[in-house]
Amino acid sequence: MRKGINQWCFPEGAGLEEIFRVSSDAGYDAVELNLYEAGGVGLAMETTAAEAERI
Repeated sequence: MRKGINQWCFPEGAGLEEIFRVSSDAGYDAVELNLYEAGGVGLAMETTAAEAERI
């Protein structure tokens, strides 16, 4: 079984690298990212497929 955690479990503005590192260190296999307005930390409607793959 895989375990995941949602991005909302972290302080607002926490960077993705920090979120991924802390989640991995805590034993989580995945992070469910939130959808934000452009400029937010995470995915936005404007995020391209290539950008999403890099994340």
